[in-house]
Amino acid sequence: MNVLFGQGLSSVNACEIYYDQGLAVFQLLSDDGSAWTGAVYPGISTTASNQQCTLSGLGSSVSISGNTVTMTVNLTFANGFGGGQPVGAWLYANDSSGSSGWVSVGSWQPPPGIVVSISPQNVTLVAGRSQQFTAQVTGTSNTNVTWSVPATYGSTVSSAGMYTAPNVIFSPSADTITATSQADPTKSASMSVSLQTSTSPQLLSATPNGISSNRAVFVFTVGSSAGINSIEPFFTAGPNYYGPNNGTNPCHMKYFLPSNTIYLDGDTGGSTWNAGSTTLGSGGANLSNSFCTVHASSSQVQVNGSQVVLSVDVEFPSVPQTMFLAADDVQGAVANFQWFGWWPQ
Repeated sequence: MNVLFGQGLSSVNACEIYYDQGLAVFQLLSDDGSAWTGAVYPGISTTASNQQCTLSGLGSSVSISGNTVTMTVNLTFANGFGGGQPVGAWLYANDSSGSSGWVSVGSWQPPPGIVVSISPQNVTLVAGRSQQFTAQVTGTSNTNVTWSVPATYGSTVSSAGMYTAPNVIFSPSADTITATSQADPTKSASMSVSLQTSTSPQLLSATPNGISSNRAVFVFTVGSSAGINSIEPFFTAGPNYYGPNNGTNPCHMKYFLPSNTIYLDGDTGGSTWNAGSTTLGSGGANLSNSFCTVHASSSQVQVNGSQVVLSVDVEFPSVPQTMFLAADDVQGAVANFQWFGWWPQ
């Protein structure tokens, strides 16, 4: 007597059991369907396995009543058996007078196997930057995973899925992060992480580099192949040769491109932005501290490919004497403050 479980009447990659009534023993067919394996005795602690199922003697039995043979088999199917599709069952029996041929006796939907997935996707990082990844595990109550990365690039990943790119990236490349199910280590998911060389944004120009009145539209042009995140003009009164943080009475503003918002620092500086923020362009409110007023409604921004042109209408109580500019991009690369103007000249 044979019983077969699978997606179609094929002995390959199926769970097929044969019972030899003369020897009172069960056997399990190999994955390739070429050989019977194991000797499993009903009611005795013996097992046989292939990649689809495990047959246990304990819990299995055969009983005969007249011309009727009742076979009970204790089977444990492999996780994911059937690939989420319905599985059929077929029965075959023979005696001295002939055989029944294969007869379909039913089908059922196995529970889904363990599936691991990772998010987010399409991640690009530069050297030293980090990204939190999350693994979702279905098909088991144990949703824990083990995170890993290859040793190829020198990246790291924490037990909680925090990935950190290598400190040095010599050329653009692709790393791989993997989450492996702790419930079944044969189940995992991998995600490619694009690693890019870190190039600082370019501070292309700041004009005008001198003014004779106390109000002007200053035009700042910056560029980044990764995409600009913020542009940071800084004006100070009085001669200043050492950088923006050494100036007095600062007119320090910061424009964030993703939100189209401009911020103004207070009189004491420190990047506290306590002079307020507003949307750039029509409808934007004025921002003021003791040293300058930003007329946001008459200011604007233009994006030309990888370049961003920020035009800011700024009014000063007195003529400023030094101007600096900084910027950063969406990947965290920074172009530090550079000097762009000094008055009088």
